[in-house]
Amino acid sequence: MPATKLKRGAKSAFIRKHPGKSASEVVELAAREGIKLNQQAVYNARAAGKSERKKSKKTMGHDVGHGEHLQIAVEFCRINGGIAEARKMLSLLESLQLG
Repeated sequence: MPATKLKRGAKSAFIRKHPGKSASEVVELAAREGIKLNQQAVYNARAAGKSERKKSKKTMGHDVGHGEHLQIAVEFCRINGGIAEARKMLSLLESLQLG
């Protein structure tokens, strides 16, 4: 039976499913499921995940974007006619349950 092509990101997803396993254990598990991996691929995927987590933590801080978010919020208020009108708009958006 010919090997099937994996979807993009399938190997990384497989690696993320086994965070407590060593690289060699992940390679062995992958081989059992017909996925070709090597230890370096495991290390690379885990390192990429760490950098993504660092970026997401950084965006949760107060100094995000050197005040760019604050400038956008001020512009939002200005466009909507002040803070009170901006709050009404945000309340309307919240009631629509967009997120």
